[in-house]
Amino acid sequence: MDVGNRNSKKYVRITDAVFALLLAVLTAILIWRAPYGLDRCDECFYLTVPYRFLQGDLPIAQEWHVSQLSGLLLTPILWVYQRLGGPTEGIVLNFRYIYIGFQCAAALAIYLLLRKKSPLGALLAVLLFLPFSPYYIMALSYNSMGIGLLLIAGLVLAFKDSSPLCQCTAGLLFAMAVLCCPYLLILYFGWGVYAVLRTVIGKNRAWLYGFLRFTAGAAAAALIVLAVILSRVTIHDIGKALPWIMDEPEHNYLTAAELTVKYLFHVLFSRKIALAASVAAAAVLAAGTLDKKIGEHKWLYVLAGAGITAVYLTVVYLRYRYINFFMLPMCILGAVCYFADSSRDRAVFRYVYVTGWVYSYLMVLSSNNFYEALTASLTVSAAASAYFAGKTAHQLFAERTGKNTAAAASAVCCTLLAFSCLFACKLKDTHGSYIEFAIFPRELLHYTVDRGPAKGIVTYDNEWARYTERYDTAETLRQAEGENVLYLTHDCWMYLADGKRNAAFSAWLAVTHESLYERLTAYYALRPEKQPDAVYVEKDILMEPEKILALWNTDEFTREENDTAVIFIRQKNIA
Repeated sequence: MDVGNRNSKKYVRITDAVFALLLAVLTAILIWRAPYGLDRCDECFYLTVPYRFLQGDLPIAQEWHVSQLSGLLLTPILWVYQRLGGPTEGIVLNFRYIYIGFQCAAALAIYLLLRKKSPLGALLAVLLFLPFSPYYIMALSYNSMGIGLLLIAGLVLAFKDSSPLCQCTAGLLFAMAVLCCPYLLILYFGWGVYAVLRTVIGKNRAWLYGFLRFTAGAAAAALIVLAVILSRVTIHDIGKALPWIMDEPEHNYLTAAELTVKYLFHVLFSRKIALAASVAAAAVLAAGTLDKKIGEHKWLYVLAGAGITAVYLTVVYLRYRYINFFMLPMCILGAVCYFADSSRDRAVFRYVYVTGWVYSYLMVLSSNNFYEALTASLTVSAAASAYFAGKTAHQLFAERTGKNTAAAASAVCCTLLAFSCLFACKLKDTHGSYIEFAIFPRELLHYTVDRGPAKGIVTYDNEWARYTERYDTAETLRQAEGENVLYLTHDCWMYLADGKRNAAFSAWLAVTHESLYERLTAYYALRPEKQPDAVYVEKDILMEPEKILALWNTDEFTREENDTAVIFIRQKNIA
């Protein structure tokens, strides 16, 4: 686009104004939405990792969850929060607001990086990215941070005026994304092979130099992380803990071939509409490839792609109503619009659209979710798809070849508008209450938590009663002397309820899994200093309370029991 042209300048100014308005409106909606819905498991777990690191616990050696590296990204954020006087009480809601800040900053970066390429495309990419919270969880996590960091890293690489500094910055952002999904190292090596092949075949050293600069940025981040870890943990401790970390009981360990087949199955066959839409899109692309007059007929292909996407989105919304699933239909529209674009943006296609598909596959490798993880990760590709749709729509309008072109461009815009309306409906009628994958209507969410880490959160009656009962029940543990406490429960928020230190190998304990006893036994054998001074055993876990107590082979504990839990406290630690 010629930004020196008067009309282009006016177009950019108008789009900038629309972006500012869009950012303000969506931010206001997200802030309004933030207090609704109590997630007592995943969202609170994300905070327990940096929280225990700041209390002095060691990465890897004393935290055994596979996702803990993303906690290193959250640690400085939580440190600043604490230095500014941020309390533990209400920390869940406060970090939802911090998450909104992250989303807004990422949205601004996305818009600025794409603005010169296509202002309308940049606007639509932001519209897709900003309101989306993976799994409805408004939290900084390996999911949300991984998506945002990888998306921006790809856009920096695809930036038209990409300089050595941009390439180093992209490497730095990519390394941060690797902390959220270590399997992204496979993508790094894939990019390296691609750069070498382009250098050798095309005899253009710029590809190799660019990759080396990218590597320098990534290496700088990696060295910082290694320095932080190795300054506190010995290689010997890491070696002893790693087998237990990698043997996480909740993950399904399949071969790469089995996972690949399962991945393709979920993309094509897990939903009937997915197979039909994929076949239809493939037919459209095949017809376009064989069409010798593609330049004259491309509006037909764009119209067909928009129609397929609209039907796919409608079925997903009406039948599944799960926000992660919206991303896969958008990728179909992106592929068709990219194909129909006469000035294809190969850099964005390569570093964002294709990268997003690879990322979704790698997330399946590292996740105990399949279709949910796959579709959430495709936000990267879906954002590129929205950009392609906007870019192609503007091009069709600009060519002014007749009503057919206007109709096709309008179809693209209407599809994106329909998509945004679906988001608006989700934000208006439901409030992302992520409780056992359930979405609760607004009229049921009117009980406000008034104490503890979830203070300020609005939830429904049963969840409010559960939270309040457990918070009050654990008062005995909070008042007891001693610094180590073990909560055997699904409610990860309990580790954020006081200043005591986590006595478990992780706040995420898989308390209903049979291997819990074995893992606790191994943990205390390796880390005897983490022996608990107080233990909370929820009654709905599989392990008997007395079996838990036998881990320490001591009669120094007193025993209390109520309707929900059994509590053990060392007698010398009773306040």
